[in-house]
Amino acid sequence: METINAYFLIRNFITGGVEATIASLAPELKKRGKINPIVVVHREISNSKFYKTLEASNVNIVNKSLWTKFSGRRPKNFFKRRIWRFLQQIAYFRTWLYCFHNIKKTDLFIEYNPSPKMQPPPFIKGKKILWVHSSFKSFSSRLTKFTNYNYTISLTKVFKDKLSKLYPEHSVHIVPNGLNFHELKTKAAQPIPEKFLHIKKQPYFIAVTRLDTDKDNETLLKAFRLYLEKSESPYNLYIAGDGTERKQVEGLIKNLQLENNVFLLGNVSNPMPLIKNAQALILSSRNEGFGLVLIEAMVLGTLAVSADCPDGPREIMMDGKCGLLFEPGNQEQLA
Repeated sequence: METINAYFLIRNFITGGVEATIASLAPELKKRGKINPIVVVHREISNSKFYKTLEASNVNIVNKSLWTKFSGRRPKNFFKRRIWRFLQQIAYFRTWLYCFHNIKKTDLFIEYNPSPKMQPPPFIKGKKILWVHSSFKSFSSRLTKFTNYNYTISLTKVFKDKLSKLYPEHSVHIVPNGLNFHELKTKAAQPIPEKFLHIKKQPYFIAVTRLDTDKDNETLLKAFRLYLEKSESPYNLYIAGDGTERKQVEGLIKNLQLENNVFLLGNVSNPMPLIKNAQALILSSRNEGFGLVLIEAMVLGTLAVSADCPDGPREIMMDGKCGLLFEPGNQEQLA
């Protein structure tokens, strides 16, 4: 039987839920042998733990981004923004050219959260699959413009029901983010790195998240400030992750006088031991397509606390039976 190539197209391969999914799925497909995964990156790529996982599994990574300084977030300066957009168009064109020359009719073309202007042209062969990893709210204005895909995949039933109103029902499917429980527990059993050993000296909460606007770290920090004012327990809050809003988060920590209780750990290669030993894991996002970190916490026996944001958390946490839900942006309720 001829091997099928599965092309996973993603704009940025840095750190996040999509990257975690690809880093879990692609090596498993590679190991089974019937499908050859190929990860194609449009814009920005970093030497993250997910990238290293793909490398270690000999998964083919095709980088079609241009110069690094032009491949990240959109610049604020008007002229730089025009150059940035032009370079993004070139990067996408290079991707489609690569796909045109390489993809066969029997191959799979899987794209995550694309821009409508950048969806695959009709001449691209193979089965084209749109895999939506955002919430419906953040993606709904674009969904009606995707016309060149054979199938659409959602992460939750709630999202599938919404998608079925836009696309033929037979073309919409649910494929939740996968999780290897054995691997997760193995990682959680590993010793905490020496530089983090001090964390266990007193009870703490943890958030594993990107430092950007969508994750609403402002609500998390303000709620923690309120919590400290009410609580007699000397709890700390550790935030594992990084992002474009790091300086703003650092400034807010200072303004709220939380320097002695809130600590930014940056990207942590294996946060599972920290999650396992935490009093609770907190997710304060405005939107979540799924919320894989909530499942990770539950598997490790840690209380999961999440904003009741669209679309994943409520379904994952079974309407609050498997953790605590709070109104998005409501710092008093979270505290």
